[in-house]
Amino acid sequence: MTDFVRDFLDRYDVPADVKNILLTAKEKLLTEFPAQMDAVFFVHDALNYDIGKSEGLRRAIAEVSGIPFYTVNFVVLLMETERLYPRFLAHGWSEAVFYDTMEDLIYKLRECLTVKGVAGTFVEWWYTIFFRLELVKLGRLEYQIASAGTDYEKDGVTVRKEDKVLSIHIPSAGPLTPELVNGSYRMAYDFFPEYRNNGVLPVKCSSWLLYPANREIFPDCRNMIAFLGGFDIYSSAETERFNDAWRVFGAKADLPPEELPRDTALRRAIADHLQRGGKMGVGNGFRLIRAE
Repeated sequence: MTDFVRDFLDRYDVPADVKNILLTAKEKLLTEFPAQMDAVFFVHDALNYDIGKSEGLRRAIAEVSGIPFYTVNFVVLLMETERLYPRFLAHGWSEAVFYDTMEDLIYKLRECLTVKGVAGTFVEWWYTIFFRLELVKLGRLEYQIASAGTDYEKDGVTVRKEDKVLSIHIPSAGPLTPELVNGSYRMAYDFFPEYRNNGVLPVKCSSWLLYPANREIFPDCRNMIAFLGGFDIYSSAETERFNDAWRVFGAKADLPPEELPRDTALRRAIADHLQRGGKMGVGNGFRLIRAE
């Protein structure tokens, strides 16, 4: 009998020491705390996979088991991923897309190791939309089925705020090159014909990467500026605090600007900007993907 969780971790070459931590935690939780684990999955089933609703149960399990809360989170998500597999395929999506999509867990595992020094995840709530079959990863980008949230009109394409469109998320999966981004757009156009509008696939994105002032903050980061340039920005705002600093600076995100690491062009540009008293921000935009 195969062990889905072990095979899943092996598929992505999770380091042996990290894999051992997770598999040992899984075994302990299932052997010593089966009733508590069943309660977690009962809540998920009853509340349409609202992962956040089981936080109290997971914290209690962490306390009595001695397993770090972030590790408990990750083990629960791994077990939910096993339960997701048949539903994902029954939905008509392929096994290849399943494993591409759920690789997001590995990105979050790496982030937790970097930011918190723990094998696990601190953003377990994020996976609600995965288990609800509302998101897939296609190449470099992730696409969530969501409401447009605002009216938008351009080049003969009209989107109403209540319309369902694809909302783009950018996982921490390496370079954001135009080639990879455009390849993902082509995949999305083919994968989601039901969301095309007059032959065009509207997609939206809300991210710190779409803040228009980024062109002046880190002008030499050409891939990121090219990504920003592909969107028609309909709103943006400066933020008092750079809430995504952990994505750039990892565990050192809370340091004063003068002490932030400057070992990459992006880190140096943002750290210098913040030290000068500058602010970061967020932007919201649409992009119209057309058939080639």
